[in-house]
Amino acid sequence: MKKNKTLHYGLIQSSYWLSYLPFFALSTTFLLDAGYSNIGIGLLFASANLASIPLQSFLASAVDNGKIPLKGLMLTQGFVIFLVAGLVTWQALAPFYFLLLLFLMSLQPFVNALSVACLHEDIPLDFGVSRGMA
Repeated sequence: MKKNKTLHYGLIQSSYWLSYLPFFALSTTFLLDAGYSNIGIGLLFASANLASIPLQSFLASAVDNGKIPLKGLMLTQGFVIFLVAGLVTWQALAPFYFLLLLFLMSLQPFVNALSVACLHEDIPLDFGVSRGMA
């Protein structure tokens, strides 16, 4: 019998949501302080959400076809998020914040897909407990 991966997956969920939520919770205040208007901030969020739709589809297709390994994609996106977050703290430029939001939003389906991949390989995993840890 394979080892239960609920704790490991819970740590992945927690890492994702701990990076995702502060940027969304504090972004309006951060960008307002940097001189952006409420309309500009709304347009930035809307455009990042819309741009993440085709990016998610493209990345999902590449992972499904085996062109990109799921773990490699998640690690790469995590590195890009970390890098762009560092750039945002230096100067609140909309393009950097847009990229940060885009990559954060495009990573979320893969965090959930990782649980499905574990279940397909008969690795015991409790999604509810893992998501609750986040």
